[in-house]
Amino acid sequence: ITQALKYARAQLGKRTIRSLRTGDAVKFTSPRTGVTFSGTVSRIKIKYIAVSTPQGIYNVPANLVEAV
Repeated sequence: ITQALKYARAQLGKRTIRSLRTGDAVKFTSPRTGVTFSGTVSRIKIKYIAVSTPQGIYNVPANLVEAV
């Protein structure tokens, strides 16, 4: 069961990575603080997406990013 969950989460992240391009507007919510950030995609990595916001650049897991 745990392997199936890990696989499903990985597939969601891969689907998000395939749908985004550099320069796209995105938003994400920080799991630690609950604050929602919005910015643009500056770089797409294997599992993470670098998002440029007015507060700085964040490396965000792909499954937390939503297109705006």
